[in-house]
Amino acid sequence: MQKWFATIALMVESKKGISAAQVARHIGMTYKTAWYLCHRIRQAMQEDKDLVLGGETTTVEIDETYVGGRSMHKGNASTRAC
Repeated sequence: MQKWFATIALMVESKKGISAAQVARHIGMTYKTAWYLCHRIRQAMQEDKDLVLGGETTTVEIDETYVGGRSMHKGNASTRAC
């Protein structure tokens, strides 16, 4: 179980993904075992294509959040909010 969770941690922490060979070296297992773990974890992390939120009589609310971008406030840097 420790190797499974360590592999999951490596996979979710890497921005561009991680190869099975890198997992094998980092965790200390064979390439074949690392490939199997990565394959199973990626399969479990896939979104369900048939997922339907709500139904005909159900209301689903979705909130939107935007983080980042330029500040719209004009003025010097000392008056800008962080």
